[in-house]
This record gives sequence, structure tokens and C-alpha cells, in this order.
Amino acid sequence: MIRIKKLLIYNFKGVKKQLIIDFQKAGNHNQILSGPNGFGKTTIFEALELCITGKFDRVQAFKDVQLKTKGRNKPFFQNTDGKNVIIKLLIEKDHQEIVITKLYDDVNSPKRATIAKDFIPEDSHSFFFTSLTESSHDFESLAVDSNNLVDQSKINELFLGRDAKVGLDSIYYLFNYIQQEESIRFLKQREDTKGSSLAFLFNIEKEESEQIKLNAIVDNFRNQKSTIDEEIKRLESSQSEGQNLEYKRLFGQKEIAFDKQEPFEKLTDAIALFPTYIEELDKLIVFKTNFDIDEYRKSLFYDAINNQILPNDALLNSLLISNIYDVSLIDKLNEKNSKIVQYNKLRDLKEDLIISKETVQEFFNDEQKGKYAVLENKFIGINKDLGEIGLILSNLILANETVWTHYQGSLRNNQLSESHCPFCNSKFTGIQELTDSYEKQIENLKKFNQNKIDEKQKIIEELKEFHQIIKIKINDYLKENTTTDTSIITLLRNYPNLQSNIDRIKESLLRAEFGFSEEIFLTLLPNEISELDTKKIELKHFLENDLLRRYRYDIQKISNKELYSTYFDSNEEILKLISIDLLEQKKQYLQLKLQLISSERLSFLRERSGKLIKVFDRLEKLNKSLYKTIKDHKVEMIEKIKIPFFIYSGKILQNYQQGFGIFIDILPTGQRNNVVLKTGKDSDHDIVFHLSAGQMAVVSLAFCLSLNKVYNTNKNFKLLAIDDPIQTMDNLNVHSFIELLRNEFSDYQIILSTHDDFISRYMSYKFEKFNIKTSIQNVQDLVLEGSMN
Repeated sequence: MIRIKKLLIYNFKGVKKQLIIDFQKAGNHNQILSGPNGFGKTTIFEALELCITGKFDRVQAFKDVQLKTKGRNKPFFQNTDGKNVIIKLLIEKDHQEIVITKLYDDVNSPKRATIAKDFIPEDSHSFFFTSLTESSHDFESLAVDSNNLVDQSKINELFLGRDAKVGLDSIYYLFNYIQQEESIRFLKQREDTKGSSLAFLFNIEKEESEQIKLNAIVDNFRNQKSTIDEEIKRLESSQSEGQNLEYKRLFGQKEIAFDKQEPFEKLTDAIALFPTYIEELDKLIVFKTNFDIDEYRKSLFYDAINNQILPNDALLNSLLISNIYDVSLIDKLNEKNSKIVQYNKLRDLKEDLIISKETVQEFFNDEQKGKYAVLENKFIGINKDLGEIGLILSNLILANETVWTHYQGSLRNNQLSESHCPFCNSKFTGIQELTDSYEKQIENLKKFNQNKIDEKQKIIEELKEFHQIIKIKINDYLKENTTTDTSIITLLRNYPNLQSNIDRIKESLLRAEFGFSEEIFLTLLPNEISELDTKKIELKHFLENDLLRRYRYDIQKISNKELYSTYFDSNEEILKLISIDLLEQKKQYLQLKLQLISSERLSFLRERSGKLIKVFDRLEKLNKSLYKTIKDHKVEMIEKIKIPFFIYSGKILQNYQQGFGIFIDILPTGQRNNVVLKTGKDSDHDIVFHLSAGQMAVVSLAFCLSLNKVYNTNKNFKLLAIDDPIQTMDNLNVHSFIELLRNEFSDYQIILSTHDDFISRYMSYKFEKFNIKTSIQNVQDLVLEGSMN
């Protein structure tokens, strides 16, 4: 036998500090949790639920209330962020104390489970670590032994035994934990929805789930059979007797899908490709019927003129110079441009400078060269004399002046004679004669240098005459020659790239019989690209007004002209070889190939359909049998609780205005079981139309208790945890409810909660009168006491 002894809660929902609830307080059999709403009564039941089932059932019921598009900052059950959540449950099994611990580790526990967002409520049960210990000495400690971690299967085994085929999460809510809200929700559902919910109530969810899977398989087979039958019907209707055509390849020069000997690999390809191939062949037939090769040729010329020649200024300019283009022109123009640059520099050369040998050779005749050579030698010589003699004379004059200065100083100091020359020691009559002689000598020295300078000036005047000859010839050249712009040189450089195109245009389009005049072509190369504009206008005028008019074409006769190049390589001979009859035969060949591959597919489908029918018949029989078994089982289960439910509902409701107990019935209708709850007498309406909210709550309790009484086979764990059952009951209902519990469920450990202190004392009194020891614990006082410690 398993008994709930104690529960420890820390930092869980509304409980911030450590809270311990003793479920065997004073050794009493039952416990009543009282106190105002909001102080943790439901929290205690949810902590019990989490330790036993590992789940939060109410969270699953309301999982879609909150959007899952973003994560949350902490779990909904954690009171204080940053602190662990600890729940411990002490139970006694066969006189052995065992502790179940649930730990949410704020650091190490996961933040998410099935949904890629943090702390989504429906994932909350996955955030806890579970441990199981057989020692209770440190139960009231917040320390958690991480060495004894287990999963929910170990908890199931503890309560239900090793051979149990169900889990606590299936039976706990059916037999041990009564949430009035969930039961009322069940009673308010539609008749067929209540019937669908019976799998949960009767713990046959797994079986019904397997039956649903089997039903899906049967439906799948049925759909496959229907699809195959439709395809067989379609293929049979498309079969016809056709002639056996020989394969002929039409387009030998290229690979074309519809022209292969085997155009289809499988039927799906054939069905998809056949209309496309036929459409393409029909296009070719229309093309062959309408296509005019002459109109096509005219369109080529027309499009070439309009789209390739007229908009292309580079091509037009190249056409204009085509008669004068020469491969050597670029070098000649570059040479001319370089010479013009050089001549401009020579023209600006100073006329007192020697002329370079290259310039002399270029500009002077033999007589001028001879005269210039003599003049150049004189010029070089005088420059040399002026250079060397001038330096000597300058130094000599400076030395004489220096000596004379020192001599004058020595005379003042009476160190020398006034009648002797300090340079040559000649004797003079006196200082005046000596001075005059010195000054005359200096003047003669200076005069000799000036003569040389005057001589050089005469030579320079003669040199200017030679420079003038050069400038005259340069000016004459520049009058006849100007610099050619780089745009013209670029045009000439690009000409070889266009030459083949230019030759074709001249040969096929710029012909005299078409009215073209050779005078449009340039005979002299211009210096600037703008000089081509006038001639270019004449050329464009001819192209637009003469040629385009000549090559106007009928577009209807060349529709789909791209087919000419795609299939016939723009070859007139190939076009003539492939006739319309051959194209029609190709269509018939494709039809034959489609029919052959359809026949193969048809044979395969007929064989597959036969096998499918056999499997489908067996599965359908099995599915119907399984469905009938489950359906009959639900009916049988309802039949078994009819009387207990009528008695329990009648005991709690007492004599209400329309009768006594509530009738429950199940009506099998086709694929559904409709569950009906009626008040009896002559009304066949559901109880929701007759009973008040309080009476509905009573019926829900009676329904759950009757299920518990009839079907709970777990004799080792007899617990009724009922959260606030009297919130909508009147006094008579409460009295009847307690009477029912103490008479029918006296061997159960009962944990009740109520917000009403008077009711809690009344319930305790009624249990005590029946010798069932019951304690009242005020949850508000327990929470406040825990907060103070």
C-alpha cells in the first residue's frame, strides 16, 4: 500500500520560501487544505501532480492561450528568477519511505524542449531533473542528490509495478486527481465529442490511436485503389488499334527529343511530354506551310540594316573610309603627328643656339650646309676664346688691382719707391706717371675682351639667318599639314575588326544597281571625326530610304522564323527534305509509342490492382473488427458505470426540482459513439439545459467518483486528491458529497481543498463522526509561517 506522507515546495509558483505539508498530520487519515484563494491550495495539488505524473495537465489544456512566437524570460512555475525550484514528495510503500525529488536547476536545466523558444509552458515538465531515493533523513533539506537521477518510467514502476502497461499520466487524472473544471468541460461537450473523449476516460487511448493508424492505412489503400482504377479506366479508353510505323529520323544533323527512336522512358514522362511534342510538331507543320525563303532573306537584310548597321556609328564611319583605308595609314599619321609636335618645338627654339645635326641635314642644301659649318666653327671658336681669354683677363685684372691696392698701402707706409712699377720694376719719373701707365694697361686689357664679344654678336646675326630658313620651311609644312585627331586613329585601329562585315555590306548592299553612289565614300582621310558627319548623313539616307524600302517583307510568311535555324540550321536544302508528310508521320509515330508504353503501364496497373484488392479486403475486415471491438468496449464501459453514476449523482444532488439521479447513455451511430446525459422523466434534452452551474459541478464529481469506484484496479495506491469541490455547491450538496466520500471511499487517502473555513470544519466533523481521522491545515498560515522562517 502506498501512502502520501509529506510534500516540500520551494520557489514554485506562489510559494517563495520553503513550504512543507504533512499529509499525515497527527496520524490522521485525511487532510483538508483550507484558506483563501491565491495562497497555494492548487499549487500543492500541482506539485503532487508533477512528482507523480511528471506533467502539468492544466498547462496542456491551455497551451494555445499564449503565442509561441517568442521565448520567455523564465519558466512560468519559477517564483524568483535565478533560484532553483525544488519539490520533494515523501511516500511510504510497504513500510519503506521513498523520496521523489523534482529539481529545476536555474543554470543547468534546459530552457527549451520540443519548441525552438525558451520557457514555453507546454515544455515545462521537460525542464525538471527527477531523482528517487530510499532515505528520508534529509527530506527537509534543499540539497538534491544528483547521483540518483531517474526518468518517469521508474516512478510508474514504483506506483504501478513492473508489469504495468499504462503510465501514471493516464490513470492519475482518471482515478486519483479530480479537477472539477476539467470534468465540467467534458460534460459541456457535444454528444459525439464526449463519445470521442471516452478513450481517455477509459484508458484505451493507445488502442484507439492504433485503430486510427490502421484506419489511415486502409484509407490510403482505398485512395491508391481508386487512383489506380481511374488510371486504368483512362488508359483503357485511350487504347486503339494503330498501324506499326517504321522509325525515321528527320533531323539527322542534331539531337531532338521527339525525334529519338525511344522518345519516352516511362509513362509519366510520356503523358507529360506527348502534348508538348505534338504541339511542337504542329508548329513545324504550320511553319512549313507558310514559310517563304525569299521573305526570310529580305527580313535578314532588313533587320541587319535596321538593327545592326544604322545604329552603329563606328561601322558607318568605317564604311565611309573603306576606299582609302590602308594598313600603313596609322604609322603615317602617327609619324606626321610626331613631326608636327617636333616642328612646333623647333619653331620656338632660340635663334642664338647651335642647330642640331639632324635639323641641318633635314632643312639645308649642300651650299647652306657648307656655310653653316663655317659659321658653326666660328661660333664655337669665339665662345671658346671668350671662355678661356675672358677668364684669364678677368683673373689678370683682378690680380693687378689687388697688387695695386697693396702697392698704394705700402707707399703710404714709405715701404716702396714711388718711381718703380710694382708689376715690371720699370722706373718712372713719379707716382703720377706710374698711375697713368697702370690705368691705361687695365683699359687695354678690357678693350681686348669687348672686341671678342662684338665679334660673337656678328656671328649670332648670321646664325639667325639660318634659323630663319628653318622656320620658313616649318611654317610652309604646317600650312599644308595639321594634326589628325586620336578618334580618327582609333577608327583606323578598329577597322580590321569590322573589315569582313564591311566587305559583305559593300558587296551585298552598297551596289550601284540599288542606287548607291561611290561619291559617298571619302577620298581623303579627315583630321577629325566630326568631318564624317555630312557623308554619314548621306549614307544613312540611302540605307533608310532606298535599302529598307527594297527589303520590306511580309511578317506573316516568316512567323516562327526561329524554327528555321533551330531545326533546319538555316539550310534551304534541309528545309526542302523534311516535308509536311514526314512531320505528320512523326506525330503518328509518337502516338504509337505512347500507346505501347500505356499498354505496358496498363498491364502493370491491372496486376497491382489485383494484389491491392486482396490486401485492402483483409485490412478493411481487420479495421472494421477492431473498430467494432473498441466501440463495443466503450458501450460496455458506459453500461458498467450507469448505475453507480445514477446513485452517486442522486446522492449528491438529493431531491432537485426535476428528479433524482442523472442517466448516462451511449448511442452507437455509424462511425461514432454519442454520449448523452439526461435528467430522466419525460425530457430527452442534455443536462446542460436543465442543471445550474453548481449542479453541473456535482454531476462532474459524481461522474469521476463512479469511474473511480468501478474501474480503479490499483489497490496499492488509493488516493483521492480533490481540488476545491464545493466552490459551486450549496450546503445540501456538500453534506451529500461528504456522506458519499465517507461511506464509499473510506479506505482511500483523501486530500480535499476548500476556501471556506466553515465548510472545512463541517467536512472534518462529518469524517470524524464516521471514525475517519481528519486534519485541517490552513495553507495561508503555512505559507506565512514558511516566509517568516
